[in-house]
Amino acid sequence: YMHLRHRQRALYLAVNKNTDELHGERIYHDPDFCEMLLKRVGMAIFSPMPPAKMHEDPKLRAAYKCKFCNFLDICHGGTFARINCRTCVHSTPLKTGGWQCEKFNKNLTVESQKKGCTAHLFIPQLVPGKQVDVNGDEGWVEYYMPNGTVWRDGTADKYKISEVVK
Repeated sequence: YMHLRHRQRALYLAVNKNTDELHGERIYHDPDFCEMLLKRVGMAIFSPMPPAKMHEDPKLRAAYKCKFCNFLDICHGGTFARINCRTCVHSTPLKTGGWQCEKFNKNLTVESQKKGCTAHLFIPQLVPGKQVDVNGDEGWVEYYMPNGTVWRDGTADKYKISEVVK
């Protein structure tokens, strides 16, 4: 908050939850640290791919954070992400805020992002299979699925996803 509001100092207050004792500190703005954090956040927001898995095996003791993650089933469980604009290869986050559909060259409202459209193609890293073929002219991507089947994203079969991952 300090950096974006151009404040040079602030008061940090912490409460000891056992005793309700207050601890206060006067902190000073560190512009270099703030810029580094903003760059890290920007890389996450504007990356064309989802973040990498923290661990390949969520059952390892070191992977305890995976157990608390809302995306465990998508990352490790073979579950598809939801069909919406934010899981589509055609959507791009805008530096000014919001999202744009590159296929139809239009800004997306929150409602349209949630709804998605029939031109939706999953970001390949969100599909629980291995990408094996793509046809940009026809608008499909083919995946080899863990159950041995081949699934083509970009066809009417998309809405039968539950049959693909059995």
